[in-house]
Amino acid sequence: MNSTLITVILTIVGLVLFTIPMIFFMRWKNRHGASRFDDMIIYNERIYVSSNIYHSGGDGDSYSDCRITELDQKSGFVVRTLIPKRFSRLEIIGELKDKIWFKENERFCVLDTEKFEIVFDDRQIGDKLNELKDVKIKEIYINETDKNVYFVAENAYKYSIDPHSFDIKRVEKEPYDEVKHSRQKNEFVNNFDFKKMNGSERYQLTYKNKRIESDNSYISPELLYFAHTYIPVVLDNPERILLKHSETLNSVSGFILSLINSTGQILWSFKQNDLEAKISERFYFKNVRYCNPFIYIAGGEKKDRIFCIDIEKGKLIWNTTI
Repeated sequence: MNSTLITVILTIVGLVLFTIPMIFFMRWKNRHGASRFDDMIIYNERIYVSSNIYHSGGDGDSYSDCRITELDQKSGFVVRTLIPKRFSRLEIIGELKDKIWFKENERFCVLDTEKFEIVFDDRQIGDKLNELKDVKIKEIYINETDKNVYFVAENAYKYSIDPHSFDIKRVEKEPYDEVKHSRQKNEFVNNFDFKKMNGSERYQLTYKNKRIESDNSYISPELLYFAHTYIPVVLDNPERILLKHSETLNSVSGFILSLINSTGQILWSFKQNDLEAKISERFYFKNVRYCNPFIYIAGGEKKDRIFCIDIEKGKLIWNTTI
């Protein structure tokens, strides 16, 4: 056997030995590696997270995948992961009947939390109702009063989807969403605000439009907000507020998270390093979920993560990279 043939054979064997592990590694990375946070919801002692995985090819080509991760609410451990096809950035609509509804622009999909698989999506609406064949949706949402899903199609008609059977019918009028409107009126009343101090870049808290008599002041204070709705997080005890503020005016300064009451007393504080988020990285708060007594905060910069904090004890319970 001549040397040229031996060289060719060794080259082929080397490529195979390199390529196969790389394929398995990339599949593992897509399913379990770090990703960028999009949305999350708490349901049945589980946290469901949608995140984005960005791929950059060596030839300059790039694309995105979406990953759905199921976390244990108490420990933060990853239970299962799923990469649904056709999607890259999924926003959570809500949950109904052991199913979580997601959307991305004019598309949607439904995750069965028991099977942990996609059981229905926008491509199937024409199979349920013939007049919807090749028709796209324009808006989809959940009505909390009658616990049905509604969407407006590009033909300008409104339809409802039964969350059990996924049967679809055209509707002329849907029930008034009393739950949604009562929340807007009552649940999200925030009594705290900020007032800038004279001759400084610091702020003091106000409660019910009155300045709190306290020696404490804050740099770049912000309330925590629910993503998409931009409604401030209001705790079960409305006389307390979670406040995010900065250590200094430096743009890369670490954040501080504090629980403060209506008299201005700081009940506890976490600095960025306390939450195992490196000071060298700017930490962007991307979403918050509140399930008394726990607050779940998602965000980051280079690597996104989720923190679980016990509000009553002022204790970090867990944090995990997503």
